[in-house]
Amino acid sequence: VQKALQAIGDGRYYQINLSVGFETRAPPALGSGPLAEVLASLAAPQPVPFAMAMQVGDWRYFSLSMERFLSVTPSPSGDALVRSRPIKGTAQRGNSPASDAANRQALRLSTKERAENTMIVDMVRNDLARVATLGSVAVPTLLEAVAYRTLWHLESEVAARVPATTSASALLRATLPPASVTGCPKISAMRAIAALERRRRGPYCGAAGLWLPDGTTDLAVGIRGIVQRGARARL
Repeated sequence: VQKALQAIGDGRYYQINLSVGFETRAPPALGSGPLAEVLASLAAPQPVPFAMAMQVGDWRYFSLSMERFLSVTPSPSGDALVRSRPIKGTAQRGNSPASDAANRQALRLSTKERAENTMIVDMVRNDLARVATLGSVAVPTLLEAVAYRTLWHLESEVAARVPATTSASALLRATLPPASVTGCPKISAMRAIAALERRRRGPYCGAAGLWLPDGTTDLAVGIRGIVQRGARARL
């Protein structure tokens, strides 16, 4: 963290999104229980729109993500509609209507949170513009305070039209990894993260979701995740 702060202070970066993984003994049910039941148990304290679970060989992956990375809605007439909904900014829910409203307002007015969210929005705009139809990138929603059971999040939405001829791989190359989990400038921040974290993140901070044969897509940012393998779980 000190090295990251020093690099930011030197003017080399605006932001570096560092993460720390923890490994622990996996509760037996995590590896043996039915996937849907385990996922429901994990999501019960804080329901999220992109809770997911999957089993790949001898390991399981669970994610309790609130953040849409990309959705793709094909159009028979041509361009597909692509949307991303980056999240930056968090506040606790209040224990009364008055305190809850005050926490929401403080989040919406926070200079730090607004600046961080807006910066990520600009990064997503830049990523989508690499493959979007010229002039189609827009921000339908900016700095919206969204309520969840235990917290408020500051969310924005970026939308663009992408030509039907754009391949799935071209769209992913233009946008991965998600802007909200890297830093700014994005490419150099990724190099800093690799040097400072000194490990592969694996599915964490990647993307997971549904990609249907007709091109309809909904992918979440792979945050708040657990990888279980044997008796160990990594969070």
